[in-house]
Amino acid sequence: MVTQREHIDTVAARTGKPVTEVAEIVRAHLGVLSETVAAGEKVTLTGFGTFARNLKATGPATPSFKPGTALRRAVEESAAAAPAKKTVGKKTAAKSGRKKTTPAKKTTAEKPVAATSTSASAAKKSSAKQRTAKTTRKAPAKKAST
Repeated sequence: MVTQREHIDTVAARTGKPVTEVAEIVRAHLGVLSETVAAGEKVTLTGFGTFARNLKATGPATPSFKPGTALRRAVEESAAAAPAKKTVGKKTAAKSGRKKTTPAKKTTAEKPVAATSTSASAAKKSSAKQRTAKTTRKAPAKKAST
């Protein structure tokens, strides 16, 4: 992982500019990017990708990023050249082939079923049978009138 400080140092080294100047530019760039996306506009950096705001029917709006062709190719080439690091435990969104959205909802544990005696169960079953028998009786046949 590269921190913002490390990123600034790398850009300063490549450009020959002072670190303080690069830091000011990078922070201003990220600020403008954040403000623009928060306002609901897309920001496209050709070759790198597109930042946008996803509006969901339920829940809060979330930022999204779609990598550009050049970035996607660079990542694919570096992945092909070097074997991927193994992760222990959780499966990452990239490995599962799906976009990570929201954390899974917690489910409540099932309530334990109270133990009942077999005689009580048998009594309930027999009364249920009696109720069913009563409701399924046929109505008496009508007398034929002459």
